Amino acid sequence: MTTRHLIVASAALALAASCGGPSIIDEVKNARLAECPSNDIGTIVNNFYNTTSWTAYNGETETTREVYAEGEIMFAGAYKTARLGFLYDETTGQVTLMGVDFSGQDQPMGIATALIEKMCEEAR
Repeated sequence: MTTRHLIVASAALALAASCGGPSIIDEVKNARLAECPSNDIGTIVNNFYNTTSWTAYNGETETTREVYAEGEIMFAGAYKTARLGFLYDETTGQVTLMGVDFSGQDQPMGIATALIEKMCEEAR
């Protein structure tokens, strides 16, 4: 993503937030995934990470947004920064899991799914 796109995305998100409606990040936090229908994304992620950083960017189409939740986890005996990616479709309101990277290294989709399922289990 170019600097120009980041500036435009940030400005659009700030404008949306200032209008009093829910932000794209809030929409994702309030959504539920097929991998965890019992809890919303915000609950499972914020309960699992000690501190969560949320960011949003324009997606590949005009109606999609990419939202990332980043926090620290213990994985394979070491602390890693886990960055979960979610795709939000503004037209349908649907949120899907895009994947996860650990300290900048993309992981297989199965790892992302397993992480969400673990987060869900711990949130019960």
